[in-house]
Amino acid sequence: MSVSLNESTWVLTSYLIASGIAIPSVDFFCKMLGRKNLFMLSIIIFTCASFICGISNSLPMMIIARVIQGFGGGALLPMAQAISLESFPVEKRAQSMAVFCLVVVLAPIIGPVIGGWITTNFSWPYIFFINIPIGVLAVYLANEFIEDPPYAQKQENVYVDKIGLFFLIGWLTCMQIVLDKGNDADWFGSTWVCWLTFFAVTFCITFFITQGKRKNSLIDITVFKDKNFFIGTLVQIVMMAVFLSSLTILPQFL
Repeated sequence: MSVSLNESTWVLTSYLIASGIAIPSVDFFCKMLGRKNLFMLSIIIFTCASFICGISNSLPMMIIARVIQGFGGGALLPMAQAISLESFPVEKRAQSMAVFCLVVVLAPIIGPVIGGWITTNFSWPYIFFINIPIGVLAVYLANEFIEDPPYAQKQENVYVDKIGLFFLIGWLTCMQIVLDKGNDADWFGSTWVCWLTFFAVTFCITFFITQGKRKNSLIDITVFKDKNFFIGTLVQIVMMAVFLSSLTILPQFL
């Protein structure tokens, strides 16, 4: 596509922004559509976006497809964990999570190897096209085997925290643009970087304040009072930072 290495990072970061917005919004959409319906819809969105990625002939087209893919893929992870936990009795939940985590750990290890083999022997679009038959199978199996418990079914008069969603989108988008393009613009030597940083910090602080004070907030931040959950989340942040950084830098070095 004849783009620079700096521009190419948007293929990854556009997915991450969309995924970061989708994950906290899962609760609202589950109530609005029903969890099983949302789970199947997310797979369909991810699969269709993968096809668009494969046929992309320009960077903007690829980025738009990756944003769509991020919305579908981001919503899948929390629902998959919830469904896995509820599908087994209490004494089997640790085993189900162990299998789930095994897949999560193995996928980033096996994925680049398979992706490299496919790219070498076929062409790069096929690393996206390979998702299509798997996505079709996943939708079929989800429809056959997943059943929603009463509290996860479609509800009427669902409230959405529009203020929280606005601040979340503003915070993540501004922060990501600064981190992606700040180095090219001499960081805080650039006026627009300073302004976007200001908005990112302001939106971030306001988001957490509103989530703590509003009754029907987008996310329930009181869960962070649980020490194990809080420490686990911090560890997860560090792990993902290292993993995604290496994912971006390593191919450029190679």
